[in-house]
Amino acid sequence: KFNCAAPVNNSPNNTGLTNLPPAKAATVWYDYHASEEFPEIDGGQGAAPMSGPFYHYDAASTSERKFPEYYD
Repeated sequence: KFNCAAPVNNSPNNTGLTNLPPAKAATVWYDYHASEEFPEIDGGQGAAPMSGPFYHYDAASTSERKFPEYYD
């Protein structure tokens, strides 16, 4: 369904690049178990570490796509 060598972000919410650089393999992968390769990551924490931008509600925004205030 997607071409990992030439990903495209055609979302109506996209404010950046449309044609993205090729996907890269993970540098460190997470598992539900301890790893000999990455002993500093103690297993059992889960397999989906995430970070990213935070949502800040703006009452003055006229966007039809803004989230409700409770997501702030």
